[in-house]
Amino acid sequence: HFDVTPYADRLVVFRSDLMEHQVLPSLRRDRIAITIWLYGRAVSNTEHTYLPSKGFCLDDAALNNNGAADKEYSNSNLPPPLPNSIDNTSTKKTGDQTIFVAIPSYRDEETWPTIKSLVETACHPERVYVGVVFQVDTMSPEEMHSFTTAKGSGVSLEFFHWSQEANFRSITLDYRHATGPCYARHLCQTLFRDEDYVLQIDSHMRFRPNWDEYLIQQLNKTRCPDKALLTAYPPGYELPNGPGPNAEIRAT
Repeated sequence: HFDVTPYADRLVVFRSDLMEHQVLPSLRRDRIAITIWLYGRAVSNTEHTYLPSKGFCLDDAALNNNGAADKEYSNSNLPPPLPNSIDNTSTKKTGDQTIFVAIPSYRDEETWPTIKSLVETACHPERVYVGVVFQVDTMSPEEMHSFTTAKGSGVSLEFFHWSQEANFRSITLDYRHATGPCYARHLCQTLFRDEDYVLQIDSHMRFRPNWDEYLIQQLNKTRCPDKALLTAYPPGYELPNGPGPNAEIRAT
């Protein structure tokens, strides 16, 4: 590391989500700090192509056999991928660690688009296991089909390295018996099968590329990863594919 002495008229600019940094206490005089959050929209750049299987690529390796950029994940409304550093201190590779994602859903048509975003932005979708508690009108075949099935929601997951048969679990509860989110989240935990990590989310979210690697790496940087808990208040997004050109972009 290196220290930057806070001389007058000195400006330090850096990406806070990419560079680890610390503000040390001032022992001689009071310090006045001004923090500015800059928001912007993602700009498409053909020289920087993101591929789920390869990460953030800058060379010809990012191209498929036809010489064209892989369009498996090509939504111009999405923010850039999260930083993905290599941690050689871990005894188990992050790509081998499984993640259980618990999603309580109350008659929410955004549930399957959320799952699609979860899967298509993960570095290792095959290690992501999803457990959903659907709270719907079980007396309505139309609602059952629309809310509890990917096909009924108009979502296709066939192009991603993720098996709905192996990586998806669900409980269907009539909405008349629903007693709030706490009970639904409790039911979600009954779908847990000893995965390495647990991620609890809402049924209406969008994800940034590399989210799985990024969250595991951030957890491993805490003082006691086995007991640490990461929390965040996620920004909103715009339908249908979000987050939209004017969306807030944060690293967590």
